[in-house]
Amino acid sequence: MPPYVIYTAKKPVRTLEDIKSVKIAGKGRIADILKSLGATPVPLETGDYYESLKRGVVDGAASPINTLRDWKLGEVAKFSTNIQKLGAVYTFFVVMNKDKWNSLPEDVKKIFEDVSAEWMEKTGIVWARTAKQGTDFLLAQKGQIINLPDREAARWQKAVEPLIASYTKEMESLGHKKSEVDGYLKFIRDRIAYWSAKKEPVSE
Repeated sequence: MPPYVIYTAKKPVRTLEDIKSVKIAGKGRIADILKSLGATPVPLETGDYYESLKRGVVDGAASPINTLRDWKLGEVAKFSTNIQKLGAVYTFFVVMNKDKWNSLPEDVKKIFEDVSAEWMEKTGIVWARTAKQGTDFLLAQKGQIINLPDREAARWQKAVEPLIASYTKEMESLGHKKSEVDGYLKFIRDRIAYWSAKKEPVSE
């Protein structure tokens, strides 16, 4: 899905100092990221974001930018801070039992592989489209997109480095090689950069 952004109802977030102690809706690993940045995470379901933002229960929320349109959050959030360089994103995948896969004929495996490769590209296009639609929706509501300058973005990246290190150790404890985990993380960062660089991802 599109990378996470932080959007707020009243106070714009342009620096790490701006987010200190700010109540931001988010849970799980996203909450861990928010803590690392100095925010105060509030565990809410996405369906509760709208009313919570509207009523001031939280100051902001962290979720993919498409939710600004898909969940109408752009009606109550006036500022969206682009934090895509942090690499905060949920990935999706389809798996098959390894023994079952190994039992398949090679021509059937090739069909799975070919269709999967096609599916990945099409899925990326759809998510890129929804990201632009989320941005456009916020702007149509007179909202503002805040892009962190490179120097400021580097400060945010440094703040979450310990999380990445602890995640890598966690994966190693589960039997993954460090080089594999590093490869996964590099792949995610590369794909975020790839899709973020597309200026016109929407084609109806």
